[in-house]
Amino acid sequence: MNQLNPLPQLGEFTLAAMVERTREGWRIPFICALIGALLMIALLPAMTPKYTVTMTVVPPPADQSQNSSGAGSALTGILSLAGGGSLTQGNNYYQRYQKLLVSPAVAERMQQEYGMLQIVFEPLWDKQNKRWKQPFSLRVLLLGWLFNMAHVPAWTPPDIVTLASFLEGNIVVVPSTLNDIVTISMTSPDPAFAKKVLLAAHTEANALERDIVARHASQQVRYLQDKLASVTVADYRATLLQILSAQEKTLMLTQTNAPFAADIISPPSVSDQPTSPRPVLYLVLAAAIGGLIGAFLVAFLGHAWILRHLPRRLSRWL
Repeated sequence: MNQLNPLPQLGEFTLAAMVERTREGWRIPFICALIGALLMIALLPAMTPKYTVTMTVVPPPADQSQNSSGAGSALTGILSLAGGGSLTQGNNYYQRYQKLLVSPAVAERMQQEYGMLQIVFEPLWDKQNKRWKQPFSLRVLLLGWLFNMAHVPAWTPPDIVTLASFLEGNIVVVPSTLNDIVTISMTSPDPAFAKKVLLAAHTEANALERDIVARHASQQVRYLQDKLASVTVADYRATLLQILSAQEKTLMLTQTNAPFAADIISPPSVSDQPTSPRPVLYLVLAAAIGGLIGAFLVAFLGHAWILRHLPRRLSRWL
């Protein structure tokens, strides 16, 4: 029994057949591309312009990460016994700083120093009652009873993990392939907010790295001092004194207020024009997507089949 207005048979889905159908129905992809472009034009006024705030950092001028590397394997062995790790850090402090920028540890320090959770998630913070307020959610509205039965919270207030996820999703770290310069940027509708977040993350990542190094250096100094009290061999004592001198130098450098792991060479600056939305790009993409959808429909369904299923007034244009 024949069906009314059947779809093309599977045997017709050949490259030549689809190309021929697309050629015959070229007006449909064109109309779809036009519709996509018009929809994008209608949506553009509702899009919030966003600006990109960018700053650049470099390692500090004083190489604070280098200790004496001539102590040989004995140096590494001694420190491994003390639990202090390797002395030859090289540029590790700078590399670790870049990872710490979006870490939960830095997020926790940002909350302690600046109350960053209440700044980032301000719409959810009830300043008057000093508590978080649950936003309206269709998921909670429809499934809230189910979560309550399972004793699972349907919504949890923002916490350090939430803040760290925000940092990871918004702060972009781009190292240079030619030198040690690293570009750190953030895009936001509020440039002042982005500046505050970038500077706070930079400050706390530096401070956290300084505290970690200071703690390790202090442990190593105490171990080496105890070891020296029981060592009488001259060569062994000379090696220990060399290591101790390097660790005391590192500890001394952590006591200053100078940038420890990274220094800002270009403070946060705002782009002159919004970086999002990009009207021309969005318009081209919308037209291209609409055209591809139209071409897909024509290639697989056929021009004639589409016309039979469209209103008569609309089919006249196609």
